[in-house]
Amino acid sequence: MEGKIKIKLIAIVLIVLLGGGGAAWLRKGGSGEEVESVEAEEPAEEGVEEDQPAHVVELGDFLVNPSSDGQLRYVRAELALVVRGELEGGGGGHGKEEAPSLPHEDLLRVKEVVVKQLSAQKFSTLRGVAGRDKLKESLRAAVDEVLTDYEVEEVLFVSFVMQ
Repeated sequence: MEGKIKIKLIAIVLIVLLGGGGAAWLRKGGSGEEVESVEAEEPAEEGVEEDQPAHVVELGDFLVNPSSDGQLRYVRAELALVVRGELEGGGGGHGKEEAPSLPHEDLLRVKEVVVKQLSAQKFSTLRGVAGRDKLKESLRAAVDEVLTDYEVEEVLFVSFVMQ
């Protein structure tokens, strides 16, 4: 009887450890390599060549109050962008690799657009997958309009929590 309990306990510990390690690996972007190419659905914008590699740029967490029916609601979303164009960073030092990022001024403009777009959404709309997909596309178009030197190919929701 004691042997069965030990085996079950070991199995549970292994599952938890593997699950946590897998989640951390996925959160870091899988293999840790930059995205080499993502096919564009639209022709490249002026100044952005199609043969440039795509980069994933993390925007961080956003906490906003969407419009709702009189109740106080929150949306917390962690976003990343898949963009083409020359980015800052990419080389660290001492074995650390710096993630590619947008110039500070562009990053601030992008964050402003994201906050405006998220805040304008209806809480009930965001409850469904179709509503979140529509939000991703409207965010992509709005951010692409702000980033004139880059082509925004996709908006990624790294996490999305509603309350």
